[in-house]
Amino acid sequence: MGLPSAFIDTKVKLGDRGIVQLADFGKDTQQHFKVARLKNEQLLTILNGQGESWLLEKQEQQFFVRSHRNHEKLSPEIHLFLSPPAGDALSQTVQQSTEVGVASFHFFRSEFCQWKKSKDLNLERLQRVASAACAQCSQPWLPSFDPTPLQSLEQALSHSEGPCFIADEDTHKEALLYKEQLKTLRAKTKNSGRLNLFVGPEGGWSPGEHKLIDQKCEKISLGPLVLRVPTACVAGLTLLRQMSQ
Repeated sequence: MGLPSAFIDTKVKLGDRGIVQLADFGKDTQQHFKVARLKNEQLLTILNGQGESWLLEKQEQQFFVRSHRNHEKLSPEIHLFLSPPAGDALSQTVQQSTEVGVASFHFFRSEFCQWKKSKDLNLERLQRVASAACAQCSQPWLPSFDPTPLQSLEQALSHSEGPCFIADEDTHKEALLYKEQLKTLRAKTKNSGRLNLFVGPEGGWSPGEHKLIDQKCEKISLGPLVLRVPTACVAGLTLLRQMSQ
């Protein structure tokens, strides 16, 4: 069990000051402290989502800065291009992908997308979900969200930079040996500062999208089972991270 942690707005400047007053924090962070029932002399971690963290010690209504740290970004950066699922699955995807260190989210409409065309994505809510996930797992870097939804897989591919990988259930059916996939992934991810993972809807890719995938992407198998979108994202991000080391 790690130290309790909280997220602060980037406008709050703690620096290396010796003492921070409770009033220096925003209302959300103050409420978080009350809910957490912090005790005197308790240590906690403060994060700003921009790679900085502070170790604080609580003393009544003020906090003593014990240390300040700048964190390097995870390398390579892995960017998630997602055809949004319906319902709570989208929030789950953002939460779990943030926990494993995704660099950014980009949303696009695949042909079998479950996201209704008449419904806008609530980016503010998704950003709050990501912030809570960062605080929960002491993740120093908050992922970014592309504010402009892309209207097709083709458009999403054109906006990506670096090697593109797609989670595809048919890859396993083609009897691609796992060891062969690992060799391919290591070769594709080696010395690359940016990787892109594409995850489609739970209904799968259309025939036309499969043609694009064959032309522009490296297909990866996440196993013999069809996974829900949140699980597929975490499995794909973790696999790419491991293979790039």
